[in-house]
Amino acid sequence: MDKKLLKYWKNCLLDAERRSRSLKKEARVTLRIGDKVPEFILRKDIPLLFPKGKQKTDDEKRKIQIAPCVFLPEYENGWASGQNTPEYPFLISATLLPDGTFQVCDNKSERIPVFVRKFLSPNARNDRTIASLSNVDRLLSEFDTEETDWKIYWSACEKLFQDATGLTFREMNYADKPEIIVVKAPGRGMAQKIINLYDKLLESKSSHPLLELLIRKKLETLLPVPDRQQVYCNKDHWAQMSGEFPLSVSQRETLAMYTDPDSSDIFAVNGPPGTGKTSCALKKMVETFHADKDAQILLLSYTNRAVDEICKSLASIAPAVDFIRVGSELSCDEAYRGHLIENELSSCNRRSEVYERIRNCRIIVGTVAAISGKPELFRLKHFDVAIIDEATQILEPQLLGILCARGEDGKDAIDKFVLIGDHKQLPAVVQQNTEQSAIYDESLLSIGLTNLKDSLFERLYRNCTATVHRSYDMLCRQGRMHPEVALFANRAFYGGRLIPVGLPHQIESSDTICRLAFYPSVPEKAGASAKINYSEARIVADLAVRIYEDHQTDFDESRTLGIITPYRSQIALIKKEIESLGIPALNRILVDTVERFQGSERDVIIYSFCVNYPYQLKFLSNLTEEEGVLIDRKLNVALTRARKQMFITGVPELLERNPLYKSLLKLIESF
Repeated sequence: MDKKLLKYWKNCLLDAERRSRSLKKEARVTLRIGDKVPEFILRKDIPLLFPKGKQKTDDEKRKIQIAPCVFLPEYENGWASGQNTPEYPFLISATLLPDGTFQVCDNKSERIPVFVRKFLSPNARNDRTIASLSNVDRLLSEFDTEETDWKIYWSACEKLFQDATGLTFREMNYADKPEIIVVKAPGRGMAQKIINLYDKLLESKSSHPLLELLIRKKLETLLPVPDRQQVYCNKDHWAQMSGEFPLSVSQRETLAMYTDPDSSDIFAVNGPPGTGKTSCALKKMVETFHADKDAQILLLSYTNRAVDEICKSLASIAPAVDFIRVGSELSCDEAYRGHLIENELSSCNRRSEVYERIRNCRIIVGTVAAISGKPELFRLKHFDVAIIDEATQILEPQLLGILCARGEDGKDAIDKFVLIGDHKQLPAVVQQNTEQSAIYDESLLSIGLTNLKDSLFERLYRNCTATVHRSYDMLCRQGRMHPEVALFANRAFYGGRLIPVGLPHQIESSDTICRLAFYPSVPEKAGASAKINYSEARIVADLAVRIYEDHQTDFDESRTLGIITPYRSQIALIKKEIESLGIPALNRILVDTVERFQGSERDVIIYSFCVNYPYQLKFLSNLTEEEGVLIDRKLNVALTRARKQMFITGVPELLERNPLYKSLLKLIESF
């Protein structure tokens, strides 16, 4: 089996983990001990790193990071030629004991020092480097993680640094007063757990049928290192840096990937807004699979809020089904905390009882992060199917560890996958823009890998729709929006394929009710903040009063009205205007960004564009293209949150500069 794509994804995560830390801005302890090995900090300094009240006990071990050397600014004619503050290119993780002494980390993976990625070549043009990435990768792979004696371990770290850079810690520091910085270690997220899964898959010599479905061996010519190393700097994702030099040296390997269209191991369900992806489709799938008395089902989503929705659907199934949720109480809706694994297992007195409870429960629910953090689950039970909701918000590396999980018998832990999502709504949150994460290499483009921001769902969907095989389907009947409210999104983004179910609110007459309206505002004066608009805030508040008065007998702040606007400053201004009205119920309505509204719905939605300058238009959209049709995913989500009425306010002269917004305003004028 060709595992080059696995190694590439692992290296992507490793590069992301090798971020620089701005230690000057963090709580720190500075040691000035010359060439001596640092062995402790004073006990009185511990609260500087770990303030009182933020630790469970005073005698627990704490994780720290130590920066033993400093990358000093370079000056030319009295001015800094680049970064004008000291930077720290090498970090050593350690354990801080209660008396302030240092100890080697218990976890072997944490014993491997970190070379900050931005200081390794190849990197961005004009950035200074201390070593090559290929040499560092080789040295780290040979680093001894068995050593537990602190002084010997410290010396090994310095030797590693010297072998990579040719310098000692002392030589890369202040000449007169060298310093060693001690800071609190950052929290370890899901990345390390996925990296561990990759390591196990890379070490495994057994067959992985599902993994081979995603990764097929196809030899290609390696990309040459460019003569002109003008590499675009992408500080948050070094593995993808430019079209001229798309992969870092440690990752420039042949990649090939496609979905076998004849296989039903993975099935994609495209669910536009209001089509009941969770409440209907997922629920019906669970009922269907659960009808098989032996079927084991795994249900996943990206956010805890989405998992709450899955639990809500499960709770509505009759007769009731047994399920366990993996997660914590803090991130779980109170209604479903009884199903949390810690509560379900609280009555178990022996390990055998724990095994029996988990094996007998046929439905396991959790976020991708929570399930990735419980690899032992796949040693306890085999799943017939995994259904992944909101799959368009999950990037490929985040999902691959679960896709490729192995059971205790060495076989696939999960037989089939169903991905549910809508790539025309908001995608995964990625810090890079589209240009920075774009793929330019022809061999990658040929297998459908066009942008690192795309989810696995979107790539599989594109591959499936390019063939005659049906490894996907689209939900077309929507039960949320009145047809007039859905009209623009249906025509502009879904080709007119959305059909109303015919629920009572969808067949109501529009003779006495305004379904879709636009209220023009005026821009703020030149020099004012671009992120507030007083005229729009007043318009929103006036509309809120009218809606409250129209629904006074049945007004429900969690269902009747919601307000969407792109900026936190505008949210605060709108809330202030509403608060001045003196209507307590309106103070409790949700006023938030479109990102926070995805997955929600209200009878009435008010959308404040808050565009005061033309340049804001490009930041307001989240664009994608399908079959030559431009799709604004933010606008799509905003317009499809409303069940009965949609009100919009903005500066028409500015909005009309955007073709999609102009089309929307023309449609509203025709009503």
